[in-house]
Amino acid sequence: MGLKRWLLAAMVATGLAVGGPWPAAQAHGGALSARPVVIAVEPAAVGITAAALFLGNWHIELTSTSRETVAVLDPTGRPFLRFSPAGVEADYGAGAWHDAIVAAQQSTAVDTAPDWRPVSRTPTWSWLDTRIRPERGLLTPQILQSNRPVLLRNFEIPLRVGAQRGFIFGHLEYEGRTGVYRHTILTDSRPVAGLEVGLVLGRTVPTLTLDNETGETVTILGRDGEPFARIGGQFVDANLASPTWVEFGQSLGVVPTVVSDASARPQWKRILEDHRWSWPD
Repeated sequence: MGLKRWLLAAMVATGLAVGGPWPAAQAHGGALSARPVVIAVEPAAVGITAAALFLGNWHIELTSTSRETVAVLDPTGRPFLRFSPAGVEADYGAGAWHDAIVAAQQSTAVDTAPDWRPVSRTPTWSWLDTRIRPERGLLTPQILQSNRPVLLRNFEIPLRVGAQRGFIFGHLEYEGRTGVYRHTILTDSRPVAGLEVGLVLGRTVPTLTLDNETGETVTILGRDGEPFARIGGQFVDANLASPTWVEFGQSLGVVPTVVSDASARPQWKRILEDHRWSWPD
């Protein structure tokens, strides 16, 4: 089995999918959490769905296969994301777009002139919405001591669907301590001489590590089978066009500079001078 094929098989064998929604117990390892739950999307148009998922932090993910353009609005009513059959665009001039990348409670982003740029060729995107971030004091000592599920507060994220107003409705809930899940690699951790796969324990999201001393370049495949990253003798490159890399970059607070497109020609960027690398999987 070739190195590339083996690595894809190893990713499947862990039983985990890159970029998928993480249950709170897995995502937080039993830690305290205010978990967002999406209840409904209005108008209830065919082809518009939303959910909460965990990518290092809680995100809202929206998918639209509607013929109408769907815009996500900031608290002032300015759109900062647009979904259409052609994919997703972001307004790089909107402070809310930069807030949606950086997991900070206090925003320093300011609005400038609209600057719309494509960020994905598919009509799905996830973002760190400020309206689902728990404010200080939301988890009171009484709630923590009870260790029982509690509805903390509701949230709504305004949309514009064509000419109609819309909303993503949901709430934040406290789940309490739910135990800890461990992940295990089921395949050989040393499939060929010089290649070793391991786990980094104690991380919020299950994390794999790869040590490549084979003398060859090993390519890691992403969720859609696209080249996601590659590791050589003393380098690690990321494919900036990989949807898997874009999601990983979001967890690091990296603003996308390349359109997310699994079918596009890889756009490699050197991210590390080493033969070993770790990534959440």
